[in-house]
Amino acid sequence: MERRPNRKAPFTEEEKGDTGHDSTGGLRWLLTYADMITLLLAFFIILYAISATNTQRFNEFATAVKQGFSIFPAEHYKTREGDAPVLQNRNPMETLDSDLSATLSKEISSGNIKISQGPEGITISVADSLLFEPEQAELSPAAEELLKKVAALLSPLTGEVVVEGHTDNIPVQTTRFPSNWELSSARAVNVVKNIINGGIAPGRLSAVGFGEFRPRVPNDPLKGAPENRRIDILIRNTVPKPVIQSEAKPSLSGAYFQPFTAPQR
Repeated sequence: MERRPNRKAPFTEEEKGDTGHDSTGGLRWLLTYADMITLLLAFFIILYAISATNTQRFNEFATAVKQGFSIFPAEHYKTREGDAPVLQNRNPMETLDSDLSATLSKEISSGNIKISQGPEGITISVADSLLFEPEQAELSPAAEELLKKVAALLSPLTGEVVVEGHTDNIPVQTTRFPSNWELSSARAVNVVKNIINGGIAPGRLSAVGFGEFRPRVPNDPLKGAPENRRIDILIRNTVPKPVIQSEAKPSLSGAYFQPFTAPQR
């Protein structure tokens, strides 16, 4: 009887070597492939989440940031529905500067108004001849119309506005204004009253008179200097601190003064 050769035993894992199969018969590369597919799925989910940004939440965030760090209204930061959340105006002060330059272009070209921007904010310098009669503090009708345009641009903002009155070194000698201090202060106050009527909140405003002591150019001893006779309107970058007026008494001019109490001895 012919004997059949014995079949060899199945190869062990060491004898087979690394063929890409595991002990269960699966393919090891499937594990790597599955990991890659999972990562790709997560990647595309993140892309979708970024593209579907909640614009309402972004606008709420922009409003909160505006209240803490900016003087400009939230409309400068809002997005339209469906748009990506990108700031509409990255530098609102430049926007205000350009708006003022466009609105007051006629007065700027004639040299009666100068607009400058510095560390504190934007300053609008208006020649006194454009606003007042010589040695007078009452605004002319043309001046009221001019300030109405300025107030329309400043009223939507929240920053502090300081109105400064300046004169040259020529003494003023009238019954109402014994010195340049009184004249420059009265002019600044009248400008403040006018722009309050234009819609600017009174709490944002302050008036100060410097007389001849803040000249822009050197004064001639006899003739003075027309450049120094001016009204400066400073729009600050900062928001004014709230004033507690619970015990304040309003004056006829609309300003608030705290009652004076003599110290007890």
